[in-house]
Amino acid sequence: AVPCPAVGKCAADQSVCMNPGGDCQKRCSNNPAVGCTSNSDCANAPPAAPPAPPTNGLVAHYAFDELSPPTALLDDSGNNQSATIIQGGAANWQPGKRGTAVGGGSPALFHADVLAPNALNGIETADKLTVAFWYKPGSVTNDQVIVNRDGFNSWAFYHWNDGRWGLSLGGFLLAGQKAESSTPLVVGQWVHLAATWDGTTVRLYKDGVADATANVAINLAATTAPLFLMSDGASHYRPVFGFIDDMRIYDRDLSIAEVQAVRAALDGPVLSYAFNETSGVTAADGSGGAVTLTATSPTWSTGNVGGAARFVDASDVFSSPSPPVLDAITKGVKKGPVALV
Repeated sequence: AVPCPAVGKCAADQSVCMNPGGDCQKRCSNNPAVGCTSNSDCANAPPAAPPAPPTNGLVAHYAFDELSPPTALLDDSGNNQSATIIQGGAANWQPGKRGTAVGGGSPALFHADVLAPNALNGIETADKLTVAFWYKPGSVTNDQVIVNRDGFNSWAFYHWNDGRWGLSLGGFLLAGQKAESSTPLVVGQWVHLAATWDGTTVRLYKDGVADATANVAINLAATTAPLFLMSDGASHYRPVFGFIDDMRIYDRDLSIAEVQAVRAALDGPVLSYAFNETSGVTAADGSGGAVTLTATSPTWSTGNVGGAARFVDASDVFSSPSPPVLDAITKGVKKGPVALV
């Protein structure tokens, strides 16, 4: 064993001091947060959990995981920006990227309105915006408006019949006030799209990768107009032909790393527990879903990688009240608490 120094790396081979005063260990190649004697020790180490999607500046979040066709789409941001369903029914709820998604197409069109989206007013005040969502096109030959405020008068994310998609600001596709991409979107294939605007530059992302940019230095006018989902405004023209999942709207511009974290939120596990706490009565959720498990008097031990929890008797059972994140997965199944025994 190599003595572990108080600070710094042990050697140039990426060994790391996991325990000052103890032995040097290598980092696992598939999860650098985990220490090991050699990478072969890490064969069963789970990949590092992706960072949780940011909540700072989140003004509306539609997961579309309602358990039955409701009269409104719930806002999971905590800002009470639920959207009233104007047109849509059971046929508009289908399996999503995770859980369920909502969508439309002839003849089962869908659109919903947030009549007083006051939590979104900071977008126009600060001239900053991020909108991100999963999208499965049902058609690439129809003009479609996915989400907008006040039609195109404030801002709108669109997918046009010639394949263009992007973000328009302050008017209907005005020159110098939009960013567009012609990167093809495939019918029937889920893709994550995002647009950010910092007041001077619009950036478009496809599956977490920068796709297009444009200089858009304007000031949006203050508005009390509704937010429209899956149509172009009060007239409800240009409806979406396809499905949308996990839409998030921010009143600030996210970095590329944050956009990638938003995308990863639906790619990672629904729940994840490493049981590395070593003490206490709770086990933290590493998935980003923040569903903490609690046991009466758990027994902690050393695991194959890191820590572990031993299950000896009823006091070692970790549980949580019925987590909402599981509701869409268990749709139609009697709900109850989740437990690890």
